[in-house]
Amino acid sequence: MLLADESQLPDFSDTNNPKLRVVYHREFLPKELLPNFNPMTIGTFIGYIEDLSDNYIACDDDYYFLNPIRPSTFFIDDIPVYRDTQTDIVKFGAYWLEGSDGTYYQVLNNGMDLQLKLCGDKAHWYALDHLPSAHKKNFEKQIVEEKYDYFMNAHSQSKFRNKYNTNTHMFTCLYKDMKPYYKFNNYHNSSYVSVKKDTDFEKLRDKDMVCF
Repeated sequence: MLLADESQLPDFSDTNNPKLRVVYHREFLPKELLPNFNPMTIGTFIGYIEDLSDNYIACDDDYYFLNPIRPSTFFIDDIPVYRDTQTDIVKFGAYWLEGSDGTYYQVLNNGMDLQLKLCGDKAHWYALDHLPSAHKKNFEKQIVEEKYDYFMNAHSQSKFRNKYNTNTHMFTCLYKDMKPYYKFNNYHNSSYVSVKKDTDFEKLRDKDMVCF
């Protein structure tokens, strides 16, 4: 659980539970970026959480595990498992950037720019799955340290998401460009659900993961 400070800790949280680790932003974000409420920034610097394992699974607040998950869904022999969705890099154009969430697509474009700088003609685009995903802490920290000034500049403009940011999907794309990974559709039993009054939750009982 990543929180800005103690005031954000829910009253019902059992901080004595060994399965829960509360991490405050001051423990891993550069002090120049505090206070911060930008998920793009927070995700970029996750590699600086001291006791986070090298293999970790990133989950947004709208992700849920509905059934037991095997470790091999995300890692096999310490190697991440990803869908094979490689295509050429084509940045999002005006149609996307002028939409209701154009800032987010600009953030994705920023990630593509960095891929091209670091990987050249080996850079590719990989489909974005809005579901829990495998990440390698030390790899991501290495990328941030290699381009530290770039990331600091990209995330110093605002305490909230803006068009200068990068996000963690960039790390996934860079890993696929630069490292070996297992290619498998580990999301075949998952689902995206738009919650409405008539949503039939019973149909989700057999799903492993879901994004509401």
